[in-house]
Amino acid sequence: YFSIQVVMRAFLVICLLIAVAFANECPDVPVVSPFDVASYLGVWYEIATTPTSEITFERDCYCTRANYTLQNDGTVLVQNSCNIGGVDGQVDIANGTAIIEDPTEPAKLSVTFGGHVYAPYWIIINDDYENAVVWSCANILGIDFDYMW
Repeated sequence: YFSIQVVMRAFLVICLLIAVAFANECPDVPVVSPFDVASYLGVWYEIATTPTSEITFERDCYCTRANYTLQNDGTVLVQNSCNIGGVDGQVDIANGTAIIEDPTEPAKLSVTFGGHVYAPYWIIINDDYENAVVWSCANILGIDFDYMW
């Protein structure tokens, strides 16, 4: 059995976590416009990234690149790859799917690498489809996790 004080403290902690989660949201960053997904397709090479990427899903990656291919259903096949441990390392590939949720803002894609959880993949700078900057932010328990490529 729990004392009323323990229950009240637990309730207070839960309320604080919920308040923090809803109080802090990722900013609505402007994206490029106009944007043509068909012109964006193909292989892109990563020049730089944020530390958040380097310590999470790009840990020990070299020669990071992404290949985007339009599928028959209108989604985009995303194939992220890198060489593990060095430029001659084994190639590691992560396959995902990108969708455009709002056709009026095609530079705001959502990407999943499995399951039904999609993350934002927003093109915020596009230099004639030769150089681009992609931004993503996810808010988890009130903490923003920003990624940029």
